[in-house]
Amino acid sequence: FDLSSNALRPAGWTSAGAAGFPILPLLLRADEATSGTIKHALRFTIDTHHIRIAYTWPARHLTDNGTSSANQPPMGQLIRLKASYAIPANFNTQAKAILQAMKTYGMLLADNGSNWYVSGAPDARWNNDRLLSELGQVKGSDFEVVRMDGLVTP
Repeated sequence: FDLSSNALRPAGWTSAGAAGFPILPLLLRADEATSGTIKHALRFTIDTHHIRIAYTWPARHLTDNGTSSANQPPMGQLIRLKASYAIPANFNTQAKAILQAMKTYGMLLADNGSNWYVSGAPDARWNNDRLLSELGQVKGSDFEVVRMDGLVTP
C-alpha cells in the first residue's frame, strides 16, 4: 500500500481503527478548534453492538463482532448535525467550531468504542470541562444520516 498517495486502503484492509480510515485526518485538533475553524469531517465511535457487520465507502473494513441488523449503521456511515440545529452563541470557540464542522462536514463512524465519542489529539489547549458540558447538551436526535448510496461505488 503506497502511503505517499491519497488513495484509500484496498477494500478489506483495516488500520488502527476498525473502519480502515487513516486516523490523523479525522481527528479533532486543538489548534483548529481554538482558531474557530475546522475544515474536515470528524471520526466517532459507538458501541460494537450498535454497528452493523458491514462497511460503506469510504470505509475499507468492518467490525466482525457487531450486529446483522440493517437498522444499525455500518462502518463508514456519515452523519451530520442537522442544518436546523442552532449552535448556541454562548458556547466557547472550540465547541462552536466542533459543532460547525459536524454540520458542514459531518462525522464518519470509524471504530467501536464509547457511544458518540469524537476522537481528538491530546493537547493542553483543550478546555475539556467546558467542552463536556457544552457538547453534552447536543442530542442524538440533533443529527441525521447522510445517504451515500448512488454517489459512490465501494
